[in-house]
Amino acid sequence: MSSFSSFSSSYWAPVLAVLSLLFLRISLRTFGGQNSVSNPRRLPYPPGPRGIPILGNALQMPKKDHWLTFGKWAAEFGERNLIHLKILNRHILVITSYEDAEYLLSVRGSIYSDRPKLRLFRDHANWDNFLIMLPYGSSFHLQRRMLNEYFNSSAIKRYTGLVTKNAQALASQMIFSPRKFPEFNRMFIVATIMMITYGHEVKREDDEWVRDAEIAARSTNNFAPAGSHPLDFFPILGALPYRIWGKTFVKHMEELRKGAYNLSTKPYLLIRDRVKEGIAPYSIASHLIEENSSSDGEVLNEKDISGACGIIYVAGADTTTASINTFILTMMLYPEIQRKAQAEIDALLQGERLPTLHDRDALPYLAAILKEVLRWRPVAPSGMPHATVEDDEYNGMFIPKGTMIITDIWTMCHNPSDFPNPMEFDPDRFIEEGGSIRRLRADFRDPEDIVFGFGRRICVGQHIATAQMWMTMATLLATFHTSFPKDKDGKKIRPPDDHFVATSRHPKTALQSNFVPRSEAAVKLLEETVQSTEDWKM
Repeated sequence: MSSFSSFSSSYWAPVLAVLSLLFLRISLRTFGGQNSVSNPRRLPYPPGPRGIPILGNALQMPKKDHWLTFGKWAAEFGERNLIHLKILNRHILVITSYEDAEYLLSVRGSIYSDRPKLRLFRDHANWDNFLIMLPYGSSFHLQRRMLNEYFNSSAIKRYTGLVTKNAQALASQMIFSPRKFPEFNRMFIVATIMMITYGHEVKREDDEWVRDAEIAARSTNNFAPAGSHPLDFFPILGALPYRIWGKTFVKHMEELRKGAYNLSTKPYLLIRDRVKEGIAPYSIASHLIEENSSSDGEVLNEKDISGACGIIYVAGADTTTASINTFILTMMLYPEIQRKAQAEIDALLQGERLPTLHDRDALPYLAAILKEVLRWRPVAPSGMPHATVEDDEYNGMFIPKGTMIITDIWTMCHNPSDFPNPMEFDPDRFIEEGGSIRRLRADFRDPEDIVFGFGRRICVGQHIATAQMWMTMATLLATFHTSFPKDKDGKKIRPPDDHFVATSRHPKTALQSNFVPRSEAAVKLLEETVQSTEDWKM
């Protein structure tokens, strides 16, 4: 879920109608539910575009790709890399530089680790127990501790076999169904997440758990980004019938609620019953249920367990799938980079085996490609919003309590000072050549320090995400050459130009890829490896 959107959508028509009837008796400040701003030293806000009375900058927001507008504003107003906006009575701070984001969100994390109210998701759609939505407090800390036990850099080593098995299974499907890569990519990435989280084995494309999770993730896009609907600004409007927003809104709200149930409550209840019956396979959910069970059989912290487990798919599997799709796009666009990566893999493996996660340190160019994929098309260009828990002063500027904090990931990842020629896909920017030795540079800005967030809300699943990405990339490069398909006349079938300049999370689903086995020996090695792989147990 992204963090910002157009505030000039049709949703605001009924809001303005209601306000026209009520503004004489109820102030905008009361509607917004925010305290009056206290600025005793009368410090200036950070610079930003001038808005209009009451609406502020609402009408200046673009309908899509708002991070591109943030970049333009940063050049025009953000000499300090901070942009101040105001939408009605909500203050918004856009951070466009890594240094400022790291300082404010990490060093001053005790002030900048809250979430905006996100009332539509939390109060109306039952997403209130998901970690990604939680305000900074006891439940947030509890769920972070729960998940960190399973996803820290050391813990993910226990998933090496599962990650490898599913990457090889994906590659084997490309022998027979190369045009279905997007579907199989999602299936096998989700298979890893479902096994880790719930002990559920995905065997088919139409797996019910995968389908439920995908529909739930898709339902959030109808209200993306979180925090931008009028209900988030004016809680009092929540007392009115949903039909004032239209039939489509009512339908989408039903889907969003059902998604919350299918992501957390439904699988949690099933695993809880299996634990009580003594038939639950080991998983994060079953282990947390057992750890939090009292002697009389009551399970403590149920809401936090179901919320922590439920968010793993939305926050992990979907974004990892998107990044791998972007990788495939880049390999077709830059065949010379693909050949260079394959040469590195061949030199190490000599065609005798497939790559494993133990090879990561020995393949620096592949590591550089992974970093460049994350940087070139970040899947969450403006992250999820933070919020301040108290007033703050920074470099002579005033940042009020309750300010929504937007980290402009896109602009940070395309900063020419850190990444020269930022629109070019160039893994060599991260590589240092020393004689016959190739290694990652130690003096570069690492995109992984940007795209996974900052401070106390940094993505808890970043290590499993990069492990899945690397293993999938390495396996496909070792066994296939990827290219654009050709028509009957032998001409490459390329998507429309807007596909390549898209800055959204997934490359368009219309993208087709041609997977050609690199050799008969590569196919045989893949088939033998997949057949010999034993069922993975955690």
